[in-house]
Amino acid sequence: MIRLEDRVVRRNEALKSHQIKIGNLTGRVIRLEALLIGRARVHGIGMTLECRLASLGGSPLWWKWTLFWLCWACLAALGLWIAASSATR
Repeated sequence: MIRLEDRVVRRNEALKSHQIKIGNLTGRVIRLEALLIGRARVHGIGMTLECRLASLGGSPLWWKWTLFWLCWACLAALGLWIAASSATR
């Protein structure tokens, strides 16, 4: 009986340790997502302002507009991925 109780106690302690590690990891992921969202917003604003300033001097090159919209599409996909991963928690 004592050995069985010892096993149960050790497994319980291991489970608590794993739960603490998972909690810490979840907190890190949430902070990284917040940082990523903030940086994506700043990047999007910067891209928009840069393209507007460039268009004042004349018609921007086709590849600049292509990269501009490609970058926005990537930011939108990233936002959807973060929203989907947050919804599954």
